[in-house]
Amino acid sequence: MPTIRTFAALLLVILAANTLHTTAEARSWRWRGSNSAPVISGVPATTATIGSTYKFQPTATDANGDTLIFSISNRPAWAGFSTTSGLLTGTPTTTGTYSSIVISVSDGKASRSLPAFSINVPGSSSSSSSSSSSSASNTAPTISGSPSTSATTGSSYSFTPTATDANGDALGFSIVNKPSWATFSTANGKLSGTPSTTSVGSYPGIGISVSDGKVSTALTSFGITVTAAANTTGSATLSWLPPTTNTDGSPLTDLASYKIYYGNSSSNLSYTVSVGNGLTSYVIDNLATGTWYFAITSINTSSVESNRSGMVSKTI
Repeated sequence: MPTIRTFAALLLVILAANTLHTTAEARSWRWRGSNSAPVISGVPATTATIGSTYKFQPTATDANGDTLIFSISNRPAWAGFSTTSGLLTGTPTTTGTYSSIVISVSDGKASRSLPAFSINVPGSSSSSSSSSSSSASNTAPTISGSPSTSATTGSSYSFTPTATDANGDALGFSIVNKPSWATFSTANGKLSGTPSTTSVGSYPGIGISVSDGKVSTALTSFGITVTAAANTTGSATLSWLPPTTNTDGSPLTDLASYKIYYGNSSSNLSYTVSVGNGLTSYVIDNLATGTWYFAITSINTSSVESNRSGMVSKTI
């Protein structure tokens, strides 16, 4: 029985617009909703006395019973801080005002902060005058920038503030409520990272501050909302010219169907679809991002299949 001539018909891939299908973002929200954020409270004293011990310890609880970790920004140099209990304690030796102190607690998944507070350490009139003179000679650093408030899973996020100091002092940066998926540089204030699919949600109350070692200045706090990346799929339209002869040169009169082979690798066309005789084009949709390869064969009524056509490809 003669076989169908090798199917050398022209196979074309017509570019088709990709379609977007949003992922079930609600799934990630339900996952995050299983955790309750910790609660922190307390009213710290805003004055301290030279030579006397200052002490403040917040109260923190977690409904899920998670282990709690404490952090602080703009800690006075004369004070120590416990990351296990949140205790801030120390004995000041010089006068001054220590501003924008923020104590936070985290259960490893979410964090909460007390309102920022200051501690004023007054002195005698003479030392106060000296401190005032010293303070007047120093200019607080400035910090500015507009961080993006949105991020997408799988895409990098980055924000670096601009900070200057009129006195030319060395500057150090600190942060409160840093997202768990991000890293922070105390050298330049850069906040960066790539959220994963488990990071979908809102991260409020992020605060970045800069200090010249004497006084600190903070950006307006902001939040970042992480959304799931869109699942991009596309389609390819294949067109061909029907074969007309068998391998022995005789006319092809019993063409029954076509079979399209396709896949992500040119050496492994693992997907197939059968197409009835009479069609000369076919659309394959729901193709994930990447490069797809296609070939086609023809089949006669005796189920004899031709060799594959030349291969074509399309990148979604």
